[in-house]
Amino acid sequence: MKKKTWICLLIILILGIVLRLYDPTFRSLWGDEAHSVYSALKFSLSNLLHDSHFPIYFLLLSFWINLFGCAEYTLRLFSILIGISSLVIFYLIAKEWFDDEVGLIALFLLATSPLAIMHSQEIRMYGLLMMFSLLSCWTFWKLIQKQTLWGFVWYLIISVFLLFTHIYACLIFICQMIYAFVRMICKKSDFRILASQVLVGVLVAPFFIKILELNLMSVMQGTADMAFAVFPGCIKFILIYFVLTLGETMAPWYFLFVIPAGLIVLTLLLKSLRDIRNNKLIGFLWVLIFVPIFIAAFVLKPTMPKYLILILPFFIMLLAIGLKNISNLYLRYFLLAVLVFCQLVSVKNYFSLQEYHNSNQIEPWRAVAAQIHQNSRSNDIVLASNYFVVSRLLNYYLNIVGQTNCQVYDLETNKLNLNDKTIKRIWFVTNIHDDRQFSSGYISSIRSILEKHSKPMSVKKYIPYEATLVSKLPIKRHDAGSYRIIVELYNKRNY
Repeated sequence: MKKKTWICLLIILILGIVLRLYDPTFRSLWGDEAHSVYSALKFSLSNLLHDSHFPIYFLLLSFWINLFGCAEYTLRLFSILIGISSLVIFYLIAKEWFDDEVGLIALFLLATSPLAIMHSQEIRMYGLLMMFSLLSCWTFWKLIQKQTLWGFVWYLIISVFLLFTHIYACLIFICQMIYAFVRMICKKSDFRILASQVLVGVLVAPFFIKILELNLMSVMQGTADMAFAVFPGCIKFILIYFVLTLGETMAPWYFLFVIPAGLIVLTLLLKSLRDIRNNKLIGFLWVLIFVPIFIAAFVLKPTMPKYLILILPFFIMLLAIGLKNISNLYLRYFLLAVLVFCQLVSVKNYFSLQEYHNSNQIEPWRAVAAQIHQNSRSNDIVLASNYFVVSRLLNYYLNIVGQTNCQVYDLETNKLNLNDKTIKRIWFVTNIHDDRQFSSGYISSIRSILEKHSKPMSVKKYIPYEATLVSKLPIKRHDAGSYRIIVELYNKRNY
């Protein structure tokens, strides 16, 4: 490798590492992250299957917590290390599949990818999903080139790990099976690769069947509650490419950046087709991005764009190939600079909590817990509305990392007797999603009971609905004038 290549590689890697290590606790944990923490703390395969989750990530996170604890920084460091490892693996594979130039360009795009950076700092399985997807396809292509016993063993192990990370991993596996089947039919090739894929399918089938049995109807009936599910397939098809390029922290109507980035991506994807007849690997990459996006947009209604992070490395490789196919050197690196700049604008939005597609991720639960902790008395009770988000996040910040020994109740699992005369003060914390979690008027009825026995002392509201990106979309998920979080303090009248 030339000295210039080494210098460029080092600079890009440092940039990618810095962006992933930069202030990982700038935002509070949100509901899904709390679910990861509690699932790892009380690891149970049965509970995971009921929640449509596979065990690999939560098992690894459980080991990590046992070794290093569950402070916010420590938890996010686990994902950061996965993200940094993915950068190195990605470069080595891109360089092996193509050359140094494609490897460096692709690494630069992945290092500054807002989608990759976000999920390198999130306590969820998506960074691991991307890494296993990349490794699985690498071992698969090794078998395409040369079939060895160890090649089959590694493909089997990594593919099982991939499929046990997230249910959408099956989309990558389907692509591999399609490619192997077509290759076998067209060239009358050895069927052992397809046979190994059948073996992988047999190993994971019981878990997939169990998840579908437990969750299929509830998921399909609940898709209307998922913002992305309301769009028609053709719009979802475009939005997935949008998220792969600019992540989840840029408004689609921010045309100053969206249009240039979109035009560049379209141009580069078309340019990548130039050598598709002479390079079968490029055709494989196209299968890996087109088939999952098509299925996700037109077949699987519950799809969220972030689930497709497993195809992000292959999408970026095609962009890098397209850039290399631009003969004018100045134009090539101008387009790369513009695309990276647009990505960094989205990264800036991410760290400044702007234009989040999922407003749940900007809820300041750390600040809410701090408000309660700083103003509470020894016998105060905290009453959370729902269990999954409010109760668990408050318990995490108040008791797991805060160690305040504050009693946290909720309206679903650990219920509180509101007529208990020994209770003196109650902190009532509600969330914007309560309007769908509970029947209409239920939260108001709880307030009425509290006001009957207690005197409202204070109320603090966090993040008006109108300040979030979703309020500007034609998806009316919540009432105008509502807030993401409301914290109320009630004091018994005779206390």
